[in-house]
Amino acid sequence: MKKNNYLNLRSTFIILFFLLSLSLRSQTILGYVYDQEKGTPLVGATVYLNGTTIGTLTDFDGKFIIATDRVIRASLIISYMGYETVPVNNPYRPEVIEVVLNPVVASLDQVTLNTGKEYWSREKMLREFKKQFLGLGRSGELCRIENEEDIDLWFQPENETLKASADVPIRIYNNYLGYAIEYDLKEFEAKYDSPQRENPYCRFVYYEGSSFYRDMGSSDAMKEIFRLQRNNAYDGSVQHFFRSMIADQLKEEGYSFYNGALKISPKRVYGLVDKQDHYLVYFKRNFILNHKKKLNSRVVISDHEAPIKVYYDGNYEPARRVRFDGDLGEYRIAKTLPLDYQGN
Repeated sequence: MKKNNYLNLRSTFIILFFLLSLSLRSQTILGYVYDQEKGTPLVGATVYLNGTTIGTLTDFDGKFIIATDRVIRASLIISYMGYETVPVNNPYRPEVIEVVLNPVVASLDQVTLNTGKEYWSREKMLREFKKQFLGLGRSGELCRIENEEDIDLWFQPENETLKASADVPIRIYNNYLGYAIEYDLKEFEAKYDSPQRENPYCRFVYYEGSSFYRDMGSSDAMKEIFRLQRNNAYDGSVQHFFRSMIADQLKEEGYSFYNGALKISPKRVYGLVDKQDHYLVYFKRNFILNHKKKLNSRVVISDHEAPIKVYYDGNYEPARRVRFDGDLGEYRIAKTLPLDYQGN
């Protein structure tokens, strides 16, 4: 009798373990995309998890299926040429997702977009935009925007700010990390000192949007170069920093904290609260962040009372509350990796 009970318990454990393994291995998002006005399926709409390489196209029924080996804390983005892009938060749901897209209404606000051209030419605005959006140095130079003509640029002389927007995704070929990227730009601003100079000093940059990454086809030799450069970009990055923090591996991964020239304990910098599917990080102070392979970065927190929400993939929010100066402040699209990047 005891033997049968043991076998039953063992069988139950095996079944539960098998079901748990399946749930960990496969997370599926299922849905349909329709035209708002006609109610007809939209065929070939792009559906992707924001900031990742994970995406697909809708079929003839407007249907899409995305399967991942784990939950990725990113919004689901649905886009279609000539229609407004729609984000879906928390897309891992038991029910089928139904999304309706509205046609884009052409903007008539051209007066605002044209201001500032008497101060900065279109050529200068585009040059500065590419520097601050793609990145400086060799990595930025190896990136190319295919549809520059779709980017609206304007300069505001009253606050010395360059702004940009685009009604369609910006198509980027990152020949530094080996990704083709579609970036749906929602906000871009760069603030300058002495903007009248030929090469003005940019003191602040902020941009926000959704992005979809695809591996660029390349030879085996180029794939190896991309692999090395991706690993180098990842080591010491913001993504690496937050992943190491919540895994309690900062010291092992080569990170240390400083107050000026004085090395300080991590306990004096932040506290962590585990919320199961994410962490709350309470930063107690601003600090200097050092990584063994990178130059120092200054980290400035705008509100020390409110926590930062950090996910297992290294994503965090709200992004505006944490400012990185120094080496990490120079990271732009050219050195940004997708959220599902694991390193190798």
